[in-house]
Amino acid sequence: MAEELFSEAWLHEFVRNGNNGPTAREREEKLPNYWEAVAKQGATYNFPTGLILKAEPAKGYPQPLAALLPFQQGRVIGERLCSVQEASQQEMVIQIAPSVYERVNAGEEEIGEAMMYRDLLLAKGDVATFFLCSYFIQEWFGFAMRRTAFRLPAMQTA
Repeated sequence: MAEELFSEAWLHEFVRNGNNGPTAREREEKLPNYWEAVAKQGATYNFPTGLILKAEPAKGYPQPLAALLPFQQGRVIGERLCSVQEASQQEMVIQIAPSVYERVNAGEEEIGEAMMYRDLLLAKGDVATFFLCSYFIQEWFGFAMRRTAFRLPAMQTA
């Protein structure tokens, strides 16, 4: 069953899918040295990262939501939902809109496109580090977003 986006159950599934890395099929679709480079980048990504889902009232999100993703050598350990304020104080902060997540999950937009067009946005952090780890970040968030089923909340009426 699909969990509501940014619920505890969704977050744990999201992290599990990101941490699992590429499937055998995905590995076959790219050169082996690509995956070696991604693994090397991941090994250097040791940052507490705030993930902020932007407010998007038309999608049922009148307020932003946030999670803490403590990366250690390219794996998230100890994820949890948190306040937007706490997420914003992390070393790295990534923002995304619910509609972008929806398009990536549905296969309508590639995660690399979302990064290129700043739909998945580094809102805070060292740009050089983000750039140097961009393939790792792209793949980790791509695995998590494509593989984690979700449901949007029921629209609330006043």
